Amino acid sequence: MERIARWGDAELGRPYAASVVRRDRRAWAAGLTRVNAEPIELPELAASSLELASPPEGTATLAVDGAEADRFVEPALAAAVAELERRGRQRFEAFVAHADRLDDGRWELTVDPL
Repeated sequence: MERIARWGDAELGRPYAASVVRRDRRAWAAGLTRVNAEPIELPELAASSLELASPPEGTATLAVDGAEADRFVEPALAAAVAELERRGRQRFEAFVAHADRLDDGRWELTVDPL
């Protein structure tokens, strides 16, 4: 497995997802997929997922655990939304930023263009 990890690091760099299948006693097949995610720290929230969509024209929308939400209801949520918006705007003019909770304060963020 270490050879596959070295190969993945050299081919794609981290982060990536690897699928490995044993073909016979000595042969393995491996595939790599680039992961468009990064760990981030957000304020303590009761939610397990956040999604901020910022279209090229119009108002940004927020979903908390899949349900549309008012982003300024609680200060911690407003701070988390501001961080998602800041990170999204660093990459794209119009974007969707999606964060999933990993554990206390740690989240996995993906930002994709619209």
